Amino acid sequence: MKKDLSIQNHSYSDGIVNKKILMCGPPMPPPYGGISVHFQTVKDKFERQGNRVFHHNTLATYRYRWYPFYLLAVAYRVLSVCPDIIYYHTLSLPKSDTELKLLIMMKRFLGYMLTTVDHDCLHLLKRPVRFRNSLNRLIPFIDQQVLIGDSTYQSYCDAAIDAAPAVSVERAFVPASYAAATVAPLPDRFAAFRATHSPLITLACTRLVFLDGRDLYGVDTGLEVLRKLRAEFPNAGLVCLVGTIDEPGYYRVLLSRIVEYGLQDAVCMINGVHQLWPLLQKTDLLLRPTLCDGASVSEDEAHHIGIPVVASDVCLRHNRTTTYRSGSIDDCSKQVSRVLNDRKKQVEL
Repeated sequence: MKKDLSIQNHSYSDGIVNKKILMCGPPMPPPYGGISVHFQTVKDKFERQGNRVFHHNTLATYRYRWYPFYLLAVAYRVLSVCPDIIYYHTLSLPKSDTELKLLIMMKRFLGYMLTTVDHDCLHLLKRPVRFRNSLNRLIPFIDQQVLIGDSTYQSYCDAAIDAAPAVSVERAFVPASYAAATVAPLPDRFAAFRATHSPLITLACTRLVFLDGRDLYGVDTGLEVLRKLRAEFPNAGLVCLVGTIDEPGYYRVLLSRIVEYGLQDAVCMINGVHQLWPLLQKTDLLLRPTLCDGASVSEDEAHHIGIPVVASDVCLRHNRTTTYRSGSIDDCSKQVSRVLNDRKKQVEL
């Protein structure tokens, strides 16, 4: 992999017009996870540019149960669409090299362009050498390689993955263009909460889930930080946007912890399918205390809107993001306080 690439804003969908496009990737949102948000917004952009866009769900259940039949479904989908361009978004899935090999074989007969878009900065380092060797053998037959985020690019370098004839490192964020029908409105209680709390901190949690027995998205960290900030910012509020709850027992623990800390009136929990950007427009800071991360759409989205971000230092972050030592509540609280005070001064000016 080339060692001198620098990250750029999203561009791989620019200038693509009047084509038949097959996008192979996750289900369309909801739920609004980072990859599916990117996938949906790119699809919307392609359609606005006059393209006909088709979708193949690479996470279909039968992929994991009857893989040969899944490959037949892929081949049928490609033949039925007969696309000009295929964008393949899920190299991180099991046996993705076999699926990619099929797409390359069909490319020889159908003549389409093939682009891989990789969002995952961790999967290559977990893969066996056999997979990495297989991927390197296939890359010369890929027309374009898009790596989402600096961390993904770094993982390709660390894993000694070759570069395709055209390669770019791009941000995940694409300005939102969802249909209003797909968005659940924010609950009425949020407006009342916002009116009585300032500054307002937002924490987005796509899934309430554990990583090695710990809260992956750091909702617990958000509560601890708010608890420490209350002395300096007595009217501060924390909005936790929780998409799906994979750990209902842990969710009940968090609710009881809110009561234990005396934060019942300072925390607004919003559950379910919601887009983040309408909330970011009404907040003062995005807190992202994740235990591991990659190309964060929410991080880029906040900067696009003009909202500061404080995030854990578990990966390469946006150059405008303020980072803190992962696992340190004190350092996180210190950085959040500093950013909020800086923002207050800017508003006063």
